[in-house]
Amino acid sequence: MPRAKAMSSSRAEAPPSALQPARILFSGIKPPHPDCATKIYQELHEFEEFQLSDNSHRPSSFEDKIHGFTQLLTYESLAKLVYLHAALMETLRPFPAIPLNFKLAVTDDVLPSGAVVKRGSTVSYVLYCMASVESIWGSDASQFRPERWRRDGAWDFSVSPFKFTAFQAGPRICFGKDSAFLQMKITAALLCRFFEFQLVSGQILTYRVMDTISLVNGVKVTISNCT
Repeated sequence: MPRAKAMSSSRAEAPPSALQPARILFSGIKPPHPDCATKIYQELHEFEEFQLSDNSHRPSSFEDKIHGFTQLLTYESLAKLVYLHAALMETLRPFPAIPLNFKLAVTDDVLPSGAVVKRGSTVSYVLYCMASVESIWGSDASQFRPERWRRDGAWDFSVSPFKFTAFQAGPRICFGKDSAFLQMKITAALLCRFFEFQLVSGQILTYRVMDTISLVNGVKVTISNCT
């Protein structure tokens, strides 16, 4: 593996898989989007019932239920959690782990807009802001709407990486994307299936934008078991 690709992958994959399950909890699952929470919980319950339909043994303790549910989360079965995947996509759209980036022109070039880029010039772009541009995402660009990824009655996650730029695009696209999504879905599925999160009211959420995007003081929540 080329050194540059290895560094790019480790830099891009770790933040999404570590941060997005937490972001989804306050971006979409709790007010003002309680319907998103209901749909995710319902999908997880239906998924669990289907996977256990041929198994007469049902764990009784809370810890055993978590362990049993973990065993159901395989590469193939995770593909069935389509609404959870849509919620993660919709969370990554306005909150990419790497909020801004730049490219250095090694030769003279011309952008699709016709702008001339001279060799040695730096072109910066802000992924965090692009998510709210209506010419890219439509009039509902600023809304959290997992149904955005449903077209003609079916879920469709095929989108140009030059539009959904959370994992870069072109020759430097993150080849750890699928691995990151697997980690995010497993973590989010476990958290959402067995725990209920409530935001502590009165918080001021302040973002820190550096190489990655995070919250200055984190997010305070109360957690209760969800059986």
